[in-house]
Amino acid sequence: MKTKLMLHIIVTITIFLSLIGTPSFSKEFIVRNAKEIATALRQVSPGDEVVLSDGTWKDQYIQFNGHGKEKLPIILRPENKGKVLLTGSSRLDISGSWLVVEGLRFENGSLEQDQHIVRFNG
Repeated sequence: MKTKLMLHIIVTITIFLSLIGTPSFSKEFIVRNAKEIATALRQVSPGDEVVLSDGTWKDQYIQFNGHGKEKLPIILRPENKGKVLLTGSSRLDISGSWLVVEGLRFENGSLEQDQHIVRFNG
């Protein structure tokens, strides 16, 4: 009887976990400039988020590189939607796999002719 009950509990837990997926232990790295982004990217793991603090980011060259996983991408996002504004010569390079960028605004840019605002690298 105990064996049958234990088997039922194990099967129930297995089904529950398969429905909700693997628990995520992702981290958030709050950053204030491109240099802090670079530091955070040396520490991130798949599923982690690099969060840009609210405000105007002027003349920032952000190099977003890393390797997430299909179900655990590495995310680059603002602290609050619409509250991070990249201005001046700010630009973004993206390279790696399973990377997500969301909610960034670029305004009042002033780049050189051969520069880019957003570039995707192999």
